[in-house]
Formats: sequence, C-alpha cells, structure tokens
Amino acid sequence: MLSPSRSPAQTILKAVVTTASTVIQESTSVIVEQKEESNDADDNEPLKKKFKDDTDVEVETSIATTTTTTEIRLRPPKKRKVCVSFGYCGAGYFGLQRNAKDKVHRTIEDELVEAFVKVGAIPQTHADDMSKMAFQRAARTDKGVSAVANLVSLKLSPLENLTQLVNEQLPEQIRMFGKLNL
Repeated sequence: MLSPSRSPAQTILKAVVTTASTVIQESTSVIVEQKEESNDADDNEPLKKKFKDDTDVEVETSIATTTTTTEIRLRPPKKRKVCVSFGYCGAGYFGLQRNAKDKVHRTIEDELVEAFVKVGAIPQTHADDMSKMAFQRAARTDKGVSAVANLVSLKLSPLENLTQLVNEQLPEQIRMFGKLNL
C-alpha cells in the first residue's frame, strides 16, 4: 500500500519546525557565549543575539534581561467541623455562654475562643461573629457553676497538638481534653 503524499501544509509545518529548532540551537549557543563574555566583562549592557535570516544577512537584536519576583500566597488549610471536649471550674466566670454585647463579664466561651484565636485555629473575624465558625454548645452553666465535662462544636483549622497548644493559652481552671473530627 502506498503512503499518502505530504500535503503542502505538512511540508510547510516541517520546514517551520526545522527552522525553529535550528534558530533555538544557534541562539542558545550565542547566549551561552555572551553570558561567558559578560561574566568576564561584568558590564550591565543587555545581551545581544545574532540571527541569520534567509538572505544570510546578520541581524542584531537586543535581549533585555529582567528578573521578576512572584509573590506566592498560600491558602490556609480548610477548616473542619470538630467536637471539642473540655471541663472547667466556673468560679469567677459569668457562666458558659458568651454574650457578644457584654465585654466586661468574662465567660468560659470567651476564654475558649480567645485561646483558639491565639493558636491560629480560627481568625479574629470569626471570633467576633460566632455564626462564621458554626459554633454550637451541648449544655450551658450559670455564673459560678463548674462542669467536669462539656462539649462544643465549631469549625477549626487543622493543627497538630491542638489540645496542648490551646491548654497553654487557657487559664488553669479551664482544660481542653481533646477534639474529634465530625
């Protein structure tokens, strides 16, 4: 079976690819030579390439060398809904439930949320608006009442050793026992 002959487009494409590869090879060798020369001369003039066109006339072009810096922004890790187990002695606190309008009377939730912000588990904007972190509590206590164990659920950024980090930020009478991913 005879192979089909090349179309004019295929012939042109092959010629373009061949010419381009030749130009790339020549320009690469010229750039390497010029870099070696510029390292010796150590002047800040732009590099120059010499190309030959189809008429064998040398054409000199200038290449400006620039350096760019790219700022890479890392996304924070995706927050996960977790259940946090904790206990506390309520002496000196005005109950468990946080009152956003009352900044004078400290509550257990105020201390917990502040500790989560300090370790980077939640941003400050979420601490100011509890609905942004999907905060829910299992039970409430009144002023001065303690709890051996209680649960809250909220969205937190994943951190290694979260329990240890949060306990370092909490007062002695409040302890976080652990967390469970939901």
